[in-house]
Amino acid sequence: PQYILDNLDSFWETDDEEVLAARKVFKELYDKYKVQTDENAKKVIEAGGLFIVGTERHESRRIDNQLRGRAGRQGDPGESRFFVSLSDNLMRLFGGEAIQRFAMRRNYDPDEVLEFSAVTRGIERSQERVEANNFGIRKNVLKYDDVMNVQRNVIYKERRAVLDGEDMKDNIQEMLKEFVDVTVEQYSNGKSIE
Repeated sequence: PQYILDNLDSFWETDDEEVLAARKVFKELYDKYKVQTDENAKKVIEAGGLFIVGTERHESRRIDNQLRGRAGRQGDPGESRFFVSLSDNLMRLFGGEAIQRFAMRRNYDPDEVLEFSAVTRGIERSQERVEANNFGIRKNVLKYDDVMNVQRNVIYKERRAVLDGEDMKDNIQEMLKEFVDVTVEQYSNGKSIE
């Protein structure tokens, strides 16, 4: 059960036999695999650290930075390197075709790596534009969420009144009156029915 999982690595004292048994198994497994992961970590450090290879750039710099952060964590050695194709979505936004034409004029081999600081800056500018656009979208969605929140609060208030046993007779009669008024208006085309 979730209760046992939540208390596996807890330091709270308990008399619950299931929790105590689960903690014992957890500690045994932790100790067993800790030895193995420590050995692997030592090998990785001896090899120069973790090397992260990115096969494209994400439209969000935050995601790229999280990936970079996997290498060289907490002072450990490590490196990250991104390889970007001129046909990647982000490059198309930046102007991969212009870079391709530039490379062709210089007679670059298509399999050769092109390294230009202008390309890096362009990718970063593209990421900034995409992030600004995504921020605008989230901001707009938040407006709708505000409207939904007002409606949600009204419903919860009415629900709470029902759960608290309040007399809802007047509310229900008002709802019925509004429903009848709207229905009559809708089907009578505004003509008086007498």
